[in-house]
Amino acid sequence: MHFYFTKLEMDEIAELMLQVEWEDGGGIWKKEAGISLTRILIKNGGYERAESLAEELVKNYPDDFRSYKLLIEAKYKLGKDMEVLSALDELSANKAKWGNLSDDAEIALYRAVSSCRRESPGWSDRLTELFLKYTVSDVHKEAYKFLPEKKEAFSEQLFSFFTVKNLIAEGNYREALFILDDLIENPLPFPLSRNSLLDIVRVYMLTGKALLGAEKIKNLAEQSSGQLRLELLEASARLYRYGQRYGKAAELFRKIFSSTKEPEQFDRALWYYMASMLPLEPEKLASELQHHVKQWKRPDYFSDILEELISILVARKKWDILQNLYETLDGFCTEDVTARIAFILGIVYKAEFLSAKEKTGDWKADSLFKRVISTDGGSYYRILAEVLLGAPHYVLLNHPQAEEQLNGPGDPEATALEEMVVGFFDYGLYDEAYSFVRGKMGELSSPVLCMVSEKLAEKGRIRESLSLLDFLIERDEVILTREILEAMYPKAYLKEIAEAAERESIPLPLFYALVREESYFDNKISSSAGAVGLTQLMPGTAGDMAERMNIPNPDLTDPVDNLKMGAKYLGIQLGRFGNGLYALSAYNAGPARVQGWLNTMGELPDVLFLEAIPFPETRNYVRKVLISTVAYGLLYFEMEPIEAVKLVFGSF
Repeated sequence: MHFYFTKLEMDEIAELMLQVEWEDGGGIWKKEAGISLTRILIKNGGYERAESLAEELVKNYPDDFRSYKLLIEAKYKLGKDMEVLSALDELSANKAKWGNLSDDAEIALYRAVSSCRRESPGWSDRLTELFLKYTVSDVHKEAYKFLPEKKEAFSEQLFSFFTVKNLIAEGNYREALFILDDLIENPLPFPLSRNSLLDIVRVYMLTGKALLGAEKIKNLAEQSSGQLRLELLEASARLYRYGQRYGKAAELFRKIFSSTKEPEQFDRALWYYMASMLPLEPEKLASELQHHVKQWKRPDYFSDILEELISILVARKKWDILQNLYETLDGFCTEDVTARIAFILGIVYKAEFLSAKEKTGDWKADSLFKRVISTDGGSYYRILAEVLLGAPHYVLLNHPQAEEQLNGPGDPEATALEEMVVGFFDYGLYDEAYSFVRGKMGELSSPVLCMVSEKLAEKGRIRESLSLLDFLIERDEVILTREILEAMYPKAYLKEIAEAAERESIPLPLFYALVREESYFDNKISSSAGAVGLTQLMPGTAGDMAERMNIPNPDLTDPVDNLKMGAKYLGIQLGRFGNGLYALSAYNAGPARVQGWLNTMGELPDVLFLEAIPFPETRNYVRKVLISTVAYGLLYFEMEPIEAVKLVFGSF
């Protein structure tokens, strides 16, 4: 009932419901009611009641860290500093149970301010650490309230930096910049953490003074040594890159990854170096990678940069460099990158874009396509490789274990968390159920997630259902049976989608795939750019389509209106370009851009044209639509994958 009254904005009654559940309830509902009630009491200034309630929570639920933290917060608000420090010491001593609490900025705040108010030994060091170590947040505004009367305990420069952090927390970047400019004219007498340097970088970026900040921080670096010098160089380089001085940025990032002994900084600096070199000399970057790949620690960290590098090389038809890149990265990149380059080279070899003398190694087109299938590099390239080889449809329906019993949906195990999820549904609290599950994904079993997804779909909340399935299918124990696939690719709005597609002569699997990928079948969804509804039309485009179709006062959230106009717009692009790939690309990126790409890359085969598109969003969009087209064709329309693929790649 608390959630119902909260929705009705009847806060007093909602709070009373929590009190009733805390006093008379049981199980996880009682605990969560106590946690929520304590938070409300602290927020509303009821600190004594909050303290009393938090003490009961700690007594009844000694393994729940939230209870301890709420108790400490209540005592902090009450000014019981000795008790705060004692409780924090006790928690910190039990690292085996609570881990390292030094990363928690709120814990650091309670310790620093309580120490300050008591003037305990080392209190100034605690406050200094709070301001220097942690990224700017509300904790700095809270701590700064206690600093003016303690100003004499700190150097002028250090106190000025405290002021800068407080101004950033308040969003007053101009005033923060005014102080910073003077502050960093000379070497600082205190060490700056990476988080504090990032705060400084943000100030210069948001005030339009990136290049000024880059020069100032570079000057500081030249007067520094050791790790501090490298951290300052990194901050300067990031500002140069933000100011589009890619050459200067690349030069500094190279110095950093060539000197650092910290693995994380090496990867970070190398990533930024690659990002800075990409618009300048991508071919040189590709050849340089052979010297760096064996040193990077996290291959996945570089996937996005490699994605862009590969696209540039395809657009420039640098097949020889792609061959070398494939050999360089083999074993040192993620499987999706391996699969992508292997597939591209397979197409290049199949089309004989390289002579026998130009080929390196013993790779042939079919062996490369088999390599794609053997990797865990994503469904898109597997599907295309399977089609080219005439292989079984491993990715979708004919999984070796596809006829085994689905690991859910089914009756969930009655754990405390699962009981709570079921309770939300029993009371029709679907928003709360979805929100709760999203916050507990890692703790809920696969059968429970399947159950929740199924219930959401039954209530017409398909977008939420599909979002949970996206998470679920990443789990190793989940088998992609037909039942799961039909849940992933539902026949929502069947009548409306079929009529709209037929009216514009669009193949139904293709239009279904577009609607799924545009909106996950949420007719009210809006994008940050302003696109609305099932087919995610911009209002201007929708207006043009409505005028063509004589639809008066179109409602983009109305499924029928939206589907009619979306189908009309897709049909126009199909008619203009005569090709599913170009039409889908135009739907996503605009027809003028696609025409420009065709003018420079039109001679490429369709599958390579997609790889060369310079917009990651558009590349991924077409890939997802193709996967969905194949899925809908297989599941519902008795369409072989090769026929579904040809709906997108006509010349495949």
